Order: sequence, then C-alpha cells, then structure tokens
Amino acid sequence: MRSRKLNIILIIALGIYIFTVLWYTVIHRSLQIQNAQFELFWSYKKWFAGDKDLGIEIMANVAMFVPFGFLLSAVLPRFPRFSCLPAGAESAEDRSTEKAGKAQSWVYVIIAAALFSLLIETLQFFLMRGLCEFDDVVSNVTGAAVGAGLYAVVKRWKLAQVIIGTVFTIFCIAVIITGRNDEGVKADMTSRMFCFQVDEASFSVSSDDLYNVDERGESGRNCGEIDITGFAFRYERQTVAPTIILRSTESGKKIKLSTEQFQRSDVNAYFLCEYDYTMSGFRAHGIVEKGEYEIMVQWPWMIPLPTGVFVNSDDIRYASEKDFKAPDIGAAPGLSEIVENGILRVYRPDYHCWVYQKDGSLYWIVDPDFNFEEDGKTYIQYQLWTTQVANLPAKRLEKNWLWDNIGGNFERYELEGEFGSYRVMKRELPTEYSITSIVTGYHKDGEWIWKNYFRPVYKIS
Repeated sequence: MRSRKLNIILIIALGIYIFTVLWYTVIHRSLQIQNAQFELFWSYKKWFAGDKDLGIEIMANVAMFVPFGFLLSAVLPRFPRFSCLPAGAESAEDRSTEKAGKAQSWVYVIIAAALFSLLIETLQFFLMRGLCEFDDVVSNVTGAAVGAGLYAVVKRWKLAQVIIGTVFTIFCIAVIITGRNDEGVKADMTSRMFCFQVDEASFSVSSDDLYNVDERGESGRNCGEIDITGFAFRYERQTVAPTIILRSTESGKKIKLSTEQFQRSDVNAYFLCEYDYTMSGFRAHGIVEKGEYEIMVQWPWMIPLPTGVFVNSDDIRYASEKDFKAPDIGAAPGLSEIVENGILRVYRPDYHCWVYQKDGSLYWIVDPDFNFEEDGKTYIQYQLWTTQVANLPAKRLEKNWLWDNIGGNFERYELEGEFGSYRVMKRELPTEYSITSIVTGYHKDGEWIWKNYFRPVYKIS
C-alpha cells in the first residue's frame, strides 16, 4: 500500500497540472479568431503530407497530456469507486478482479482525458482563445494513454513515482512563471473577428442636478448623455444586433448603452459577399460620467470585446489619451499634415513606430531609435484580408491565399520631406477589394519581430 505522503504529493501535482493546462491553453492566451475545425484527422493528413509545423503541434498536444494520464492513473486507486480490489485480497479470484480494476482504470483515464480536452476546446471556442478542433482531442487522449502506460511501468517503485511527479510539477510551475512566447507581442486579433467603426460620437454635459446611478446604486455629478453611431458585424456571420458597452480607462467600470440597429446599405455594398451586412448600423445612447472610455462590443453568447476605439467629451481616439505620445511635429514640420489630419492606426512605442491613415494611404513614422537594417533592406510586412477573395491578385489565388501580401522594404517606399530625425514610409490602400483587417510589423529572416492587426477607417457613407 502506498504511503499517505506519496498520495498527497501526486494529488497536489495533478491539481497543479490541471491548472497549468487551463492557464496555458485558455486563461493566458490573447483573443483570437473564433474558429472551429471539425474535420477529423485534418491536421494529421497535412502532417503526413509534409507540414512539419503541424507535426510539431500534434506532438506537443500529445506530450501535454502525458502527465494527465500518469498522474490520474496514480491518483485513481485512492478512491474506492475506482478500485475493484478489496483491501487484503489474495485469492486467484481477487487477482482476476484486480486485473479488471486495472482495465477499468485505463478506461477512466481515457474518458477523463477526452472530457478534459473537450472542455478546453469548448472554452477556447466560446472565449475565443484558439482553434476548436477534434484533432486536439485525439492527440490529447493519445498522450493520456501514453502517460497511463508510463505509470503502469513504474507503479511498483515509489521513488520513480515521486521523481516523475516532481518533474511534472516543476515543469508546470516553470510554465506559469515564464509564460508563453506569443510571438513577442499579443497582437490585437479582434480586427480579424469583426468589423467595427464609429462614425460619430457626441457627449452633451448635463446640469449639476443630473446624477448617474451605477450598478451599485451609487451616484455622481458631472455626468452627460453620450450618443454613438456606427456599424458593427461579425465576419462570415449573418448580422445580429450587438450590445455597445463603455469601459472606463480610469476605473475599469463598464456601462451598457441602449443600442438599436438600423440599415447601412452602403456598408453591405462595400463588403459585398455571400453574407448580408445591411442591418449592421447601430445607435447607442446612455448617461455616463465625464471621462475617457474604450468602446466594447458584445454579441449574444460572447464575451465583451475591445475595439481599440476610445471616446471622451472631446472626440474619438484610437489610443488611450493617458498612454499615447504623438511624434514631435514641432521638430518635424513635415509630419504635421499626417499627424494632425491623419488617423492613428498603430502605436508601438516599444518599437518606436506609429502608423497613420490619411487620404487612402498608410504612413509608417519611425523615430531615430527604430531598428533599421544596415544593408538598407528593412522589411515592413503589410498584409490585408478581405470579404472578396475572388478580387485578390491572380498570384494570390494561384496559391489559395485568402489575403494579399504587399509588404516591402521601408527604404524603397520612404518619403522625402522635412521630417527632422523621423523617417516616413508611405503605401497606398488597395481599392480592388474590400479590406477587413490589416497586419503590419517588422519582418526579419522569415519571422515577425513585432506585429499589429488593425482595421482601416472606412469612408463608405
């Protein structure tokens, strides 16, 4: 019979492992496209056809559940409902019963692994934290079976169980501490999930006698009425009315606005595809305290999603006022037209870069600390997604691409002007197809150094 201390160690290790897997696969992940792939063995087929990256991902999913199979197999005998062998049994009949118990333990492990894996996939889908797919369940269950087999080999040696359980625990803690290397930056993926734009926002300050009552029944002065008009819809979905929510950048408090739909035939015409986006227009109204708010949007059965659009009593912004610092146009008069009349789309102070949209073009502005290549070939990635794939260039369609790729060297598209110590690159926005999402960033040796997703600001009314 195993010692009580050993069982406690294994149970704690199992608990730490389960938390780590949920943290790694769901909690710690940034928002991604809500997507599902229910074709069984699709990833295995691509792996066998030569896709090494998918092969590595499959093996990682197998390896991730090896500790689950091992630790659960070790813990199960502690619970009477899982044990078919009475205490002290020694007869042949009892030994036969013990074998049946072992077989049942394997079944329990496989069932538990499948349920745990399905829970992860379901959470990833509804919380938009990854691709929901059956192949992951197959890989996870395979890993759990391997782990159960490993336990069957070492179950007679307490020291081996302690060592393996300890190694699994240390590894899990290391994963929690170090975190995931999400390509160096958690890119805002919401532009790949839905279209959103604010066309107009107005804030009218009310008298001192008007109070705003929050969810806790508390009230405060200096309130006003806010009205927001725009359009919103999810890609590849029929239009459903969203709820518009404001989140205070100071307190984090969320305020749900009264929202109604209206027709936007111009929006449907621009994004023209097999889905009807005519009813994508919205008007949102509410009473809020003065301050800065980020607009969030929520569809039925989904969590509220950030839009990257901020409103206050003055105007609409595309970065939080408290965190944003614009290029110094006083030292670079040539930038004033771009910065003052353009619309900020990307702000990466950590990489010394701003991207503005103005008059159908994008402008990349970088300061002297930007990391240029010495050979004069600093590649800026520039990819665009669309609802009108058939309108993409022929060379994209030949490769079955769903996006356009028109990146290039900064130096090739660099503008001349009175930019002081800043440097500016200009690229046109294509007009041959609708644009749903753009990703840009610094690309070196086939890898992203940093990247950001964003939506263009549409002039389609």
